[in-house]
Amino acid sequence: MKQLVIPPGILLSGESLVLQGDEYHYLVRVRRCRVGDKISILSGDRSGTAVVENLTPDKITLKVSGLLESEEDSRPLYLFPALLKGSKMDDVLRQGVEAGAAGIFPFGGEFSVGQISREDVKKKELRWQSLVQEAVQQSGAPRVPGTGFLSSVKDLLAFWGERGLLLFFHQIPLAKDSLHGYLSSGYGPVGLIIGPEGGLSPKEIQVLAEAGAKPVYLGNRVLRAETASVFALASVRILLEEQSFWKIP
Repeated sequence: MKQLVIPPGILLSGESLVLQGDEYHYLVRVRRCRVGDKISILSGDRSGTAVVENLTPDKITLKVSGLLESEEDSRPLYLFPALLKGSKMDDVLRQGVEAGAAGIFPFGGEFSVGQISREDVKKKELRWQSLVQEAVQQSGAPRVPGTGFLSSVKDLLAFWGERGLLLFFHQIPLAKDSLHGYLSSGYGPVGLIIGPEGGLSPKEIQVLAEAGAKPVYLGNRVLRAETASVFALASVRILLEEQSFWKIP
């Protein structure tokens, strides 16, 4: 664990925090923290450090210090992967956090094999939130990405609204425009849509195009859906990080 994630709104610098249960077990039994050890913490949009102040057989007390607001990403990336079955969806969530997604919102694609009933949505979302938090703790991500389920492409578009550039990645070249060109023409958040194993349906592509979403060609390699999500995030992330070196005519 590179950092400990604490729910926002309950911590102030100089306060003490008492932990039990799983967090105690991990810090004391796995990481073998002792009195005086320092731990990185993340609480909402603030990060800082805590010192182990006291240990008992079932509790660990941390003294919080130096909580500062994390630097905000000027071009946050939001991943919209089509719903996948079983552990594949878990992998997308974990790797999406590691690759720098500010939010990960699975959606029900027309070709998605796994579907979620209305009764199971809340249960799934709670599991996803837990996976995301674990990934943040392991990776040291500066913020906890939001997550939740969107039932269709139309719901995805309604959720996104006018936030910024929206891209959908496809296995067939649908336009001559480049990813570099799309990213150089705007500012603010970027949404990345990835279809399931069978790709996005013709109807979904039409709906996205009519809403102004831009197609990006994934290349001639056959990618698994979970791989495509990380591939897309990494491609956009690297281009944006090198933006200061771009030469625009």
